[in-house]
Amino acid sequence: MEPAPREKLFADQFSASLTAIVGRHQQLSGHDFSALLADLQGAVHRLTLELFPGRAAAVQAAEPPEGIEADSILVGVRDKTTGRIFERRLDIHYVENANGLILSGENAAGNPSEIAFLSDLGLAKLNDLMGRGPDQPRCK
Repeated sequence: MEPAPREKLFADQFSASLTAIVGRHQQLSGHDFSALLADLQGAVHRLTLELFPGRAAAVQAAEPPEGIEADSILVGVRDKTTGRIFERRLDIHYVENANGLILSGENAAGNPSEIAFLSDLGLAKLNDLMGRGPDQPRCK
């Protein structure tokens, strides 16, 4: 289901406006506001999905990409005591595909560090590579 033209127009115009505003401030100040722009565009995306449920259904029905990669991630948490939601942008490199996802960054000492979360498919491939897979030839 494609989003209605007015819904897409709203999201596109709002995102373009934010990009222009942030771009002007970046030129005037000489500072890089790309992280701020990414946060604002994410907020617009979430607001659009909330305001236009038809667009949310279209996004959920869309075919997922083969892979996702980002230089930073946005973490959202709900405080268990107050119920308030907090979001933080973290400089963590994110790579996801059918095999799982990898988070890369630096530890407290500034050394490179990464953690991998394997999907069932990725785990099966790893077991096969290590000789723990099924004892069946792949070719007949």
